[in-house]
Amino acid sequence: MPVDKSYDERIMVITPFHTQKIIEAYNQQLTIRTRVSTGKAKDVVPKDVVTISAESKRQLAADKSFSEPVKLLTSNQGSSKKGGV
Repeated sequence: MPVDKSYDERIMVITPFHTQKIIEAYNQQLTIRTRVSTGKAKDVVPKDVVTISAESKRQLAADKSFSEPVKLLTSNQGSSKKGGV
């Protein structure tokens, strides 16, 4: 008898970790809504801000300082004349 593989694709495993994170996120949003609706919160709503660590900034600067000269060198080689000097 063939096994119904489509049934296996519909199975979703929800671990206790996932359940805990869902409950924490729900609790956080519920707290924000409650504070906003009662007028107790002034700047409780999280802002869309991305923070970059100092190490990441250094890595980004190093990557940029390396990639720019490489681009210049490769673009100059492609535009040089093929007759030689």
